[in-house]
Amino acid sequence: MILVIPDLRFALRANDINHRAAQRGGRAEPDPVPVLSFSLSEIASVRLAGGLGIERDLGFETPFPLSRWADTARRAGSIQSAETLLRHAAADELPRPRG
Repeated sequence: MILVIPDLRFALRANDINHRAAQRGGRAEPDPVPVLSFSLSEIASVRLAGGLGIERDLGFETPFPLSRWADTARRAGSIQSAETLLRHAAADELPRPRG
């Protein structure tokens, strides 16, 4: 399995370009929405029981910037708990149909 598909590589590169441009311009650094977060070499080298490797979550999407993820994970005690809280927050922030 390809861990970082071209769309994700593009998003990562765009985040890096925006980060560097802000630094050069003396502007506040952007707070990007996380695309993924790991060391490719470490993840690719992990072998689980039966020789299975780690794969990326094909369904991962988020409307929240990295700072909100980090803050929520710190308060919740884990990224997994933060994911649950943020999933509920996203559902609460969706516009409700009028009727």
